Amino acid sequence: MRVFAARAINFNIVKVNKECDKMIKVMEDNYNSHNRTLGVSDLAHAVQTKTSAEVTKDFVNAASFMLSVALGGKKKAKARKEPALWDGK
Repeated sequence: MRVFAARAINFNIVKVNKECDKMIKVMEDNYNSHNRTLGVSDLAHAVQTKTSAEVTKDFVNAASFMLSVALGGKKKAKARKEPALWDGK
């Protein structure tokens, strides 16, 4: 993880349960530095308390955030011309 951070390779994780907390902690300890932070979107509570549709919506929001960071934040990205690969309903 230190090598990845040194090479400016971004990592974002979507956590869906608490069984991987120790692993994520080790990854954060080895990846986080003064200029880089491991991104963790925590959906563990949502998975236990929300419907499948609500969790899917939360996941899409988390993934959208990750993509917006990767694409440069608030800058406008090129519009996608292909149809979506998922059911938007």
